[in-house]
Amino acid sequence: MECTRCHHDYDAYGVNKGSEGQKCADFHGNLSVTNPVPLQSAFHDQCLSCHERLHAREGRNLPVMCGQCHVR
Repeated sequence: MECTRCHHDYDAYGVNKGSEGQKCADFHGNLSVTNPVPLQSAFHDQCLSCHERLHAREGRNLPVMCGQCHVR
């Protein structure tokens, strides 16, 4: 199944803007056959890839290491 079947409304940075009023966790709960992308992976993949794109494109220094977002 293509991601765009559910995540079809992206902004200029590739961030999903719409989910028809649903929470991310409603679809990205626990790992299963029907949900191959758990919530933590969905956030990490989207955040990190966007940060890396913006760094490459605009030179922005955004967090890409665990401790930069997950501050104790």
